Amino acid sequence: MTTSRYFSWAFAAGLLASALVASSGYAMNNAAQDEKEQDGAVKDIPNKPPVASLNAQQLGKGYTMILTGDNDEVAMWRWKGNRQNVSLAGPLTVGSLTSVAFEPQGNTVAVGSSSGSVQAYNGANWQSLYTKTPHKQAVSQIAFQPEGTLAASAGDDNTIKLWDIKTGEVRATLEHKAAVQSLAFHPQDSDVLTSVSADGVVRMWDLEDLNSAGVSREFSGKPQEHANSMAMDLKGKSIVVASQDGKLRYWKTMGMGKKPSAIVEAHTGPINTLAFSAQGILASGGDDAVVKLWDGKQPDKVIVQLKAHTQPIRSVVFDPKATLA
Repeated sequence: MTTSRYFSWAFAAGLLASALVASSGYAMNNAAQDEKEQDGAVKDIPNKPPVASLNAQQLGKGYTMILTGDNDEVAMWRWKGNRQNVSLAGPLTVGSLTSVAFEPQGNTVAVGSSSGSVQAYNGANWQSLYTKTPHKQAVSQIAFQPEGTLAASAGDDNTIKLWDIKTGEVRATLEHKAAVQSLAFHPQDSDVLTSVSADGVVRMWDLEDLNSAGVSREFSGKPQEHANSMAMDLKGKSIVVASQDGKLRYWKTMGMGKKPSAIVEAHTGPINTLAFSAQGILASGGDDAVVKLWDGKQPDKVIVQLKAHTQPIRSVVFDPKATLA
């Protein structure tokens, strides 16, 4: 995966919003072309090695923690007016970093690597908690259960591993027929996990009993509709899949899964990342170096288009404190 030397804190012009964006190159400001194509105010946060992944978490005292991951190190930025960079004591011991995630309360930070390992750290003092290797190939994403004791990791080995947050011990294994690209816990039901594999198959898993965890619902795209990422809206009613062909495919979680409820021509190349805001706005970023914000109620309506990068967008995350209007 090509990665970046900077990530930008991009404020969408005309909106009370902000998003974190990691790209394969430097953030740049370009003149706005029209009301739907804005650069906004972009602040670059330098990270000396390339950025491979990022995440954000709102904590107490009015600040947000921003977590950036590069090839072999994680850095934390505490954002409250002035930025402060706090790095981990040492680099990853095995493999290159591929994903980073916060536990909802910010107590635990998990780091996934290309070797299939997961390392956990104390979110307050960066003390190493444990290192496990649940996957045989790279970890593509990590997600924490909103209310509970589990975390889930997606792997290129076609599996999802469910593991205990405190110990790292694997509690259950779920399987796809292709590399698992993305996953997310249901925002309203922490016993439901949604995942998408590279072959475009979306699965919803019932985790109420880990001894019998299985697929409760499946949505199948066509084999050529290679999936790169997935996001679920905060009400848990819609799943959006980002595809290699530049299209967004919307699935209703209560549907039968035979056809997407909407297919949107979104980018001119592969779409790499998706994120929903608390207000239901969808952000997408792709190889065309563009970030688009979409109306959550009208899938094909672009609210604003951000062009602050010159290289592919690899990751986008909404500021947890942001309000969009």
